[in-house]
Amino acid sequence: MNKQQLLSELGLTPRTLKRSLEACGIDPTQEEFSDEEVQRVREARQMVDRGASYSDVSNHFGIEFDEADEVEEEVRSTETRVKAGDRIAQIHEQIRSQVKRETESATKEVIDDLPLIMLEVWHEVLESGYLRQQLEAASTSNFDSELEGFTMRRIEQETEEETRNLGLGPGADIETQATRMED
Repeated sequence: MNKQQLLSELGLTPRTLKRSLEACGIDPTQEEFSDEEVQRVREARQMVDRGASYSDVSNHFGIEFDEADEVEEEVRSTETRVKAGDRIAQIHEQIRSQVKRETESATKEVIDDLPLIMLEVWHEVLESGYLRQQLEAASTSNFDSELEGFTMRRIEQETEEETRNLGLGPGADIETQATRMED
């Protein structure tokens, strides 16, 4: 099995595979591995997955493994992760700033065009007939009751006016009202 296949099968990063190979006593620079070497690496990964250190793995296979190298590798790995984290934060801030600038620019463009956009929308609403439908619906429901109210008020006004003209309103004496009704 070649190195790429082993990386893919175990789902490891190249650095993790290198450390696993060293703990098993296998040269990490070689590109092809025998079935026995592949089995050792699989066993080593199972041990590490269960919580064993690389030093524990090397002891299991009877390999001299320098713990100082393991610690040094871990320190380098941590430093690399910290640097990567700082770089990721920096990239994130650059992206955020760029998105903010683009959003502000687009917003300003839209604000400048807002009166025209509003006119276009009103034109579309008027052309679609939607506004007419809404006005007709509103006026139809209110029209009948408004017409009835108007008619009743008009009749009352005309009746009061006619009554006053005839002198038949409140306060007129009964004889005057009777005389006028006979005429």
